[in-house]
Amino acid sequence: MADELRKTGISVVGDVPWGTHLCHFYETKEDLLDILIPYFKAGLESEEFCIWVVSDPLGEGEVRDALRQAVPEADRYLAAGHIEIVPYTRFPPSRQLASPPEHIEIIPHTVWYLKDGAFIAERVLNGWNQKLADALAKGYAGLRANGNEAWLTEENREAFSAYEKTLDESLAGQRMIVLCSYPLAGSSAAQIFDVVNTHQLGILRRRGKWERIETPEPIQAKAEIKRLNKELGQALDKRSEPPAILTYGIAVLSVIAAVIILLLMDTSLQAAAHVSLFLCAVIFSTWFGGIRPGLLAIVLSVLAFAYILPPPESFAVEIPHLPRLLLFALLAFFVGSLTAAQRNKAASLRRARDVLDGTVQQLKQTNEALRREIIERKRAEGRLRLSEDRIRLIIDTIPVMAWSTQPDGIVDFLNQRWLDYSGLSFEQYIENPTGPIHHEDIPRVMEKWRTSISVGEPYEAEMRLRRADGEYRWFMVRTEPLRDEQGNIVKWYGVSTDIEDLKRAEAALKESQRRLEEAQRITHVGHWDRDLETGRITWSDEIYRILGLSLQERDSTRTEWLDIVHPEDRQRLSLAIEEMQRGIRRFDVEFRIVRPNGEVRFLHSLGDVIRDERGRPLRRFGTAQDITERKQAEEKLRATSEQLRSLSANLQSAKEEEGARIAREIHDELGSRLTSLKWDLEGINKILSDSGEQLPELRKKLETMIELTDETIDTIRRISSELRPSILDDLGLVAAIEWQAKEFQTRTRIVCTCDCSMENVGLNRKQSTAVFRIFQEALTNVLRHAQATKIDIRTKQEDGQFVLTVSDNGRGITEAEKSDVLSLGLLGMKERARLVGGEIDIARSEEGGTAITVRVPVARNGGC
Repeated sequence: MADELRKTGISVVGDVPWGTHLCHFYETKEDLLDILIPYFKAGLESEEFCIWVVSDPLGEGEVRDALRQAVPEADRYLAAGHIEIVPYTRFPPSRQLASPPEHIEIIPHTVWYLKDGAFIAERVLNGWNQKLADALAKGYAGLRANGNEAWLTEENREAFSAYEKTLDESLAGQRMIVLCSYPLAGSSAAQIFDVVNTHQLGILRRRGKWERIETPEPIQAKAEIKRLNKELGQALDKRSEPPAILTYGIAVLSVIAAVIILLLMDTSLQAAAHVSLFLCAVIFSTWFGGIRPGLLAIVLSVLAFAYILPPPESFAVEIPHLPRLLLFALLAFFVGSLTAAQRNKAASLRRARDVLDGTVQQLKQTNEALRREIIERKRAEGRLRLSEDRIRLIIDTIPVMAWSTQPDGIVDFLNQRWLDYSGLSFEQYIENPTGPIHHEDIPRVMEKWRTSISVGEPYEAEMRLRRADGEYRWFMVRTEPLRDEQGNIVKWYGVSTDIEDLKRAEAALKESQRRLEEAQRITHVGHWDRDLETGRITWSDEIYRILGLSLQERDSTRTEWLDIVHPEDRQRLSLAIEEMQRGIRRFDVEFRIVRPNGEVRFLHSLGDVIRDERGRPLRRFGTAQDITERKQAEEKLRATSEQLRSLSANLQSAKEEEGARIAREIHDELGSRLTSLKWDLEGINKILSDSGEQLPELRKKLETMIELTDETIDTIRRISSELRPSILDDLGLVAAIEWQAKEFQTRTRIVCTCDCSMENVGLNRKQSTAVFRIFQEALTNVLRHAQATKIDIRTKQEDGQFVLTVSDNGRGITEAEKSDVLSLGLLGMKERARLVGGEIDIARSEEGGTAITVRVPVARNGGC
């Protein structure tokens, strides 16, 4: 059993035999877990019962969680009672309180090391022995234990050191391995040296690596001393003895030398001289070669004593000599045994002394190295504290709320900004960690946080946190785990970033998007966006509605959409897109689309190319509006306008015809009657003139009546001409224009110059009437608005059109006057021209006045 090696799970230690007593120096809880987790894992896998007495800085919950992460079947081991995790304030008083096998033991809340406030070594040793007996009784291979001695104080350190020595001695031959953990920060160099002296092996972390602070030689030395005490009579190890031929040769030579000396000496010497010389040979042979060469020397001495030194006349041993030979043999054997034993002991003691001297030297070197390392560590700790102070100052001044937690999620640090925001002290926060979180967010964020801890993944969540004044603000909380070299989580670090303004901006953006979508829905305007690198098209929801597509198709990758466009409009649309891409003009086109149900809709789309700073095209962006209703309204308006124009043309034609009829009736009937009346009045006036001077007053009235009749006839002629100038029907449009110009000049004193050399203008009666009425309206406008003194009138035929130009030297028409919807004269002129298929242009003349140009296509059937 003593030679049986057990795996420690600690790579720097390797395998050790039962009864090994180790010590372990740590600085952080991570150092503890780095050694103890593999230590207990190896024990569980080796069917050993494990006891873990925990103390600060590790708690029972952290230990269980760490075991679960490192040992896949940790819960099974815990449930089966293979391992017992004991706070250092617990101790099992008797085996009657232990739970049955295959269950974790229920241990009363008593004291493990400090029962009743005092440390009693005997009680603790009995506790370990009791645990070992229970483990062996349950069929475990042995007991593996660890005790964290962080609770030690100066008052009980000396007593505990004596306990460690006793424990180290009592472990010999026991199926038990004990690892004691000591905090390095609270240990001086002398205390470390004392701890190492009470253990067989020690380890600590140096320059980031675990190293031994004592080699296995002390264990070997102690084992050697025990073996020598038990087997003092055994010979020296064969590897340290001289060659056998040499030792036996020395024995033979020693006896021969004694014989030669005796032969050379006086034969009258007493037998005592023979005995002394042979004993010297035996002692020398035994001292040099050991017990076997000594025995050879004894045998040779007896033979020499019996057969060589007596008279050689007979080789038979005489009876009187036998007692002397036996006495010599016994004496020689006794002396040789004592000499061999003394030699073996001296050799073993020399070897042990050499080992111990080497160990002492190594311990001195280790102690000196530890002293230097402790000084270096203290300096490093000072630098670390300074660095931590600086880091803490930085963390307290950064514009975010920072914090950290232990591996189990318990918060152990909050920066100053966090405390200032919440208005809480660290202790107040620890009492109620979820207090600052909005009650509606607690279930969601805590469930996600527990999940992140269990799987060891980063945590991110949005939550509302209460400010010191009671207002809740939105925060983005992010947490990342810090892992050691083995991948175990040793810390969680997190930040809480205020996103209240971002949330409000997002809400405002969502509201703006909602309003935009609503406006697009109401106005039937959507937007589109094409990524020129990927070719992907993104449409707003309204575009989908306009195109008659389902909103579920928004997630589909669409790179082409010309198949939706009406076949007759695709080429025109492609040309417009190409011109936009080349920068010729912006995209502005109306086209038709065909919905999946076959319905045709009209769209008006505007767009442009978005380029980077180097002018490279990146995207095409634009809008599309469903103008189907507008197109339908325009079509209806166009039809209505055509109907109105037709009605207006009919009205104008009817008016002209009615005017012509009225003019003829006035001219023919009323004019003829007035003419007859005038003739009758003239006849009466002539008769009265021939009759003398009897009736002068009557003559005078008749003359007045004749003048009034002339004026009435002129007025009737003027009205008849305005209703329908007979000259227009009799002599044609050009003569009517010249006549109207002369009449206008006579009436207004505005000089009118006519350049009307055309004989046959080629217009029909309807067209001629329309041009003449436009000419009359143009003269009227000059009289009312132009303030002109001269009018130029020109007629010509150009490109199959009759062209009439009326220009003046007045003030000129303004753009506002041209576009004035209340200018009925201009509107009437334009409408008259449109009714006969012509057009009218109103612009500035060369003299600064207004120039009105009327163009009417010549009628195919000709005529005036």
